[in-house]
Amino acid sequence: MAEETRHFTELADACSDEQFDIGQAAEVVAQVAGGNAFDSRHIAPFELYVQAGRDERLRAAAAECFAAYDLLATRILTHLGVPDPERLAGVAVALVFGQQLRRLATGAPAGDLVDTLLILTKFAPAQTP
Repeated sequence: MAEETRHFTELADACSDEQFDIGQAAEVVAQVAGGNAFDSRHIAPFELYVQAGRDERLRAAAAECFAAYDLLATRILTHLGVPDPERLAGVAVALVFGQQLRRLATGAPAGDLVDTLLILTKFAPAQTP
């Protein structure tokens, strides 16, 4: 889990460049969501998260990983000009995770996830009522 957290923190740091644009955002999302083969190293985080639901001792490690995912999502959403990126980061992460879980369970490709995320960020509201 430390490796997973470090990897996503490094990706987030790479998204700090002021010149970061929508094309780079699409590349990062594609890499994260669709670029990985599901070998044991990539399946392990899913197993940890499920087990963390059963065992409180694992929740801190799971929370650290999700904090790194949220940081990356926040940086990307910020560069895309999405209002309130911190609030929407968790939803974006959940969408990516859901797609990855679907790929894992069915063997289906990532498909249109990148386009879907970009469309959703375009229409993100500034605040909820």
